Order: sequence, then structure tokens, then C-alpha cells
Amino acid sequence: MATSYYKEDIKRITEHTLKQDVLNYIDDLEDEAVSYIKDVHSNASKEIIQAGIDTENTIWESIRQEIVNKGYKIVITNDNYGNVTVTMVKG
Repeated sequence: MATSYYKEDIKRITEHTLKQDVLNYIDDLEDEAVSYIKDVHSNASKEIIQAGIDTENTIWESIRQEIVNKGYKIVITNDNYGNVTVTMVKG
């Protein structure tokens, strides 16, 4: 009788240990997945911001080039009293 009790006890301990190992593994996987998702999100956000900056710079450069192509120039005057005037003139 003692032998069967001993085997039963070992079987339960082994089951419990295996269950705990699986649960720990799942927790580790979850932590790794969350970390990976955060990293990918951060990198994607940085790429989107950089793409936006690049696009804005391209647009402004195109506008400047079109102004020059049409024969205009931008003149900025500063009266040193805090007033700045930006004018577009032909020629």
C-alpha cells in the first residue's frame, strides 16, 4: 500500500512540476512577445516620423524650386524691432 501511495505522490509532483514549467514558459513567451511588439511599434513610429519629415522637406524644396522656375525670389527683411517681412518679388 505504501508503494502505491508513493507512486501516486511522485506522479502528482511530476504533473505539478510539468504544469508549472509550461506556465512559466508561456509567461516568458508572453513577455518576449510584448517586448517584440513594443520594439516593432517604436521602430515603425520612428520610420513614419522620418518619412513625414522627408516628405515635408521634399514638398518645401519643390515649392522653392517652382518659385525660382517662375522667375520669383523670396526677400526677407528684418527691421531689427521684431518685425520680419517675407515678400515674393518677380525678377
